[in-house]
Amino acid sequence: MPESITGKVAAVARRPAGELTVTLENGQVWTQLTVDQRVRVAAGDTVTIRKAALGSHMLVTANRYGTRVRRVK
Repeated sequence: MPESITGKVAAVARRPAGELTVTLENGQVWTQLTVDQRVRVAAGDTVTIRKAALGSHMLVTANRYGTRVRRVK
């Protein structure tokens, strides 16, 4: 994976514990590691996913707020 990818959000869902699951238009699916209600993402938004420390990833929203995520698909 490159250092970062930028893409449009195709769909957003919430897991039973409240974590966001974000599906990008390219088919990638990313899930938040911890619930953070300050993160607001909607279908059609552009987000950037970049590598972070120790092999983790950050999803950065258009308003420049970041949350740790992991790829599930």
